[in-house]
Formats: sequence, C-alpha cells, structure tokens
Amino acid sequence: LATRLLARENAKTMLMLGTGNLAPYIIRANASVRDLKKVMVWGRTRSKAEEVAATMVGEFPEIEILAVDDRQSACAESDIVVAATGSHEPVVLGEWIRPGTHTDFIGNHHAGKRECDTDLILKSKVYADSRVNAFKEAGEILVPIEEGVFTREGVVAELAEMCRGSATLRESEEEITLFKSIGMAMSDLVGAGLAYRTVSGG
Repeated sequence: LATRLLARENAKTMLMLGTGNLAPYIIRANASVRDLKKVMVWGRTRSKAEEVAATMVGEFPEIEILAVDDRQSACAESDIVVAATGSHEPVVLGEWIRPGTHTDFIGNHHAGKRECDTDLILKSKVYADSRVNAFKEAGEILVPIEEGVFTREGVVAELAEMCRGSATLRESEEEITLFKSIGMAMSDLVGAGLAYRTVSGG
C-alpha cells in the first residue's frame, strides 16, 4: 500500500533486504502495484537469498530476480528499497539512495535500533503506518529525534491520512520517500476479514 501511494509510477527495479517469511509476500505485493522488471534479494546468508529468488522466479518468470551481495550497489540501482531484516544496525545508508527512490522499513520494532541511518531520514519525506506506534518503537525515527536533528513533526503523515487523501504524498520524481511500518491491529483485522470472505465465499 505504501509503495502504491508513494513510489514513482515508473518504478521498475526493487531491492528486497531480508530473507525471512515476509520476503516473498513483500515482493508479491510490490509487483502487484508496480510494473517491476528486476528484483534483487539480499540476505546475510547468500543461500537464503538465492532460495527466495528461486521461489519468486517460478512465480514471476517475466521479472529478472536474483540474489545479490553488494547492498550499496543494489541500493544505487533500485527504485524501491524494502528492508525486513530484524537487524539492529543500519543496513541502508542515506548516501546509497538515489533521488526518486521509495524506501520501506519493516523489520525493526525497537526504539533504539534501526534499519537505516539518520542521513536517509533527513533526506527523505517520512511517513509511518501509525504515529503512535512509530513514536514508541521506530528507532529509524526515534534515534534522529534523540540526536536532536529530527522532530515528530517531520513525519508527514500516517497511513490512514495517506489513504483518505488528506496527506501530501510524492510531489516530484526526485523526492526520496520513506515509509516506516511497525504494524497495526487494524491491518490484522482487515487481513483476517479478507481471508474469511475469500474462504467462505462471502
């Protein structure tokens, strides 16, 4: 949803950082809202990245999907960068991200840990799924606030505002957008409702 609302319409290349259970679903979701031509998968264990890539190739034969080792080069090539790693140290640096990129950070839920550095927060238009949750658990946002270089007001909007059209979204092809997801009970409820209706035929 964040990709649909914030990524450039002509985004073609994606980097998936992380090889856990969520990785295939994240790739599928992004491919459903953008005409991806290339997906790169990075993980701390090369073999796991290759497994994810192999699984996705079978589902999306029209997309070039491959495992990569060099995060910096992959970031520099990507229109969409998604991190779902659980890492306590930044796996994405602001200096690696080119203008126009959309980034999603999903893996970290600790106030003092983060998947990206302060530089990326400062050069991005920042969004969150929920301000309440982000200001409790999102180190990506809280660490720069603690450093005194970012403020709560720097979060442009939360997901509900983005969906109802009351928030400013991407305004140019050159902007870097950053979405921080902590997770919300509402999302679980909506997903459960969709699954129930699909299974029951209702």
